[in-house]
Amino acid sequence: MAQPEERRLQLTGGSTYIVSLPKWWINGMDLKKGDAVVLMPQPGGGLLIVPTSMSRRGQRSGALDVPALEDRDSVARKLLAMYLAGYDTIEIHFSGTEIAESRSYLKGIIRRKLIGVEIIEESQDSMVARCLLRYSELPLKSIIERMHILSSLMMKDALRAVLDDDRALADDVISRDDDIDRLYFLSVRQLKSAISNPAVAGEIGLRSLREALGYRLISKSLERIADHTTGIAQAAFLIGKFPEQLSDELSEFSSISLNVVDDAVRALNSMDERMALRAISLTQDVVKYEDRLSNEAFGVSAAAISVAGIRLMLESVRRIAEYGSDIAEVVLNMIADSSMGEPAGQ
Repeated sequence: MAQPEERRLQLTGGSTYIVSLPKWWINGMDLKKGDAVVLMPQPGGGLLIVPTSMSRRGQRSGALDVPALEDRDSVARKLLAMYLAGYDTIEIHFSGTEIAESRSYLKGIIRRKLIGVEIIEESQDSMVARCLLRYSELPLKSIIERMHILSSLMMKDALRAVLDDDRALADDVISRDDDIDRLYFLSVRQLKSAISNPAVAGEIGLRSLREALGYRLISKSLERIADHTTGIAQAAFLIGKFPEQLSDELSEFSSISLNVVDDAVRALNSMDERMALRAISLTQDVVKYEDRLSNEAFGVSAAAISVAGIRLMLESVRRIAEYGSDIAEVVLNMIADSSMGEPAGQ
C-alpha cells in the first residue's frame, strides 16, 4: 500500500482550487484523461475520491452447481456465501436423481434465512434467485434496532415459557431465531458491500468505513444473544415445573441482563460513553447473581435433569449480558475513534 502524500492546493481562475492526483493511483484505478471521479464528503471534514464506476453499485451475478449426492448443508453454505458476498442474482443448476428434494431444501433456506431474495425463474433442472431489496430500504441501523427489539421480545417470552412451563411458547421462541439470522445475514451482506464499494457506506448509513468493523461485531453479538435466548427456551423442556422459590429471583436476574443489552444499544444510538460504561459495570452484577442462583438451584430441586436445565438457562442469561457488554465495548471504541483528529476542547 502506498504511503500518504502531502500535496499543495493551487488556485486557478481566481475562484477554483485544484490539487493533482498521484499517477500511481490513476494507473491503479485504470483512469485516463477525461474520466470522472466522485468526491464524497466524510465525517470530520475528510473528502473521499473514488472513480465514478465505484460510486455505483452494479448488479453481480453468479452460478451455483448442485451435483448429485452433494451434501445439502454444504450447498446451503455455498448459497449463503454468495448472498453474503453481495451477489444479486444466483443461477442454481441441479443434476442427479434428487432434484426435487434439493430444490425444496434450498427454497426453504432462502425463505427462512435470506431477506429480499425471491425465486424469479424455474425450469426442470435450474432456478434463479434474485435479491430485490435495495439497501436504502433497510439501512444498517434499522437492522440493528430490529434485531435488538426482536431478541428482547424473545428473551421475555423465553423467560415466561420457563416460569409457566409453557412448551408451546418455548417452541415459538425457538422458531423466531430464524428472523434474527435473516437480519444478521443482511447486515453482513451490507457491510461486505460497503467495504468493497465506498458508495454503499453512505447508502446503508455508515458515517465512515471505520465503523464497518464495529457494526459487524455488534450485529454478531445480537445474533448470539438470540441464540442464547433460544437456549433459555430449550431449557424449559429440561426443567419442567420451575421451582417457585426461585421465580422472583430469576425474573430479576433476567431483567438485569436485559438492561445491559438495552443500555448498550441505547449507548450506540446516542454515542453515550456514560451509558456504555454503565452497561459494562452492570454485567459484573449479573455474573455474581448467576453464581448465587446456581447454588440455590441445588437446594430446591432433587431432580438432576431439572438442576442441569436451570444451570444451562442461567448460563445463557449471563452470556446475554456479556454480549451486551461486548456491544458497549465496541461503542466505546467507536466513540474514541470518532474523536481522533478533533481539536482539543471541541
